[in-house]
Amino acid sequence: MKLEMLRNINLHDSLMESIHFIEDKKELRINLELCNWKQKNYKEGEAELVSKILIFKDVEEYNIEPDFPINSDEILEVKITEPSKVEIIILGESDIKKMNIRAKYFLWSD
Repeated sequence: MKLEMLRNINLHDSLMESIHFIEDKKELRINLELCNWKQKNYKEGEAELVSKILIFKDVEEYNIEPDFPINSDEILEVKITEPSKVEIIILGESDIKKMNIRAKYFLWSD
């Protein structure tokens, strides 16, 4: 999916469990505990939290500042700043991090 489709997914308050950048594949994998109950298509009785992997493909740029490990950090905001660039603001244990990703598209995986 094109990055602009991220606007259809509510990532606020979801937890970022870990990040893996696979340089030779130009792939960034973010393991999430997604707040399923915040999604437009959520139906009562479904799991409120679900484990998902957000996969960015053809990654041209990826950075996080400050560069501290991710460990169940809360997503505060996701902004599409350009057609191929996304900015994610993350609340860590004692700091706020900013992640920038430039990629062609993204996928979801369970």
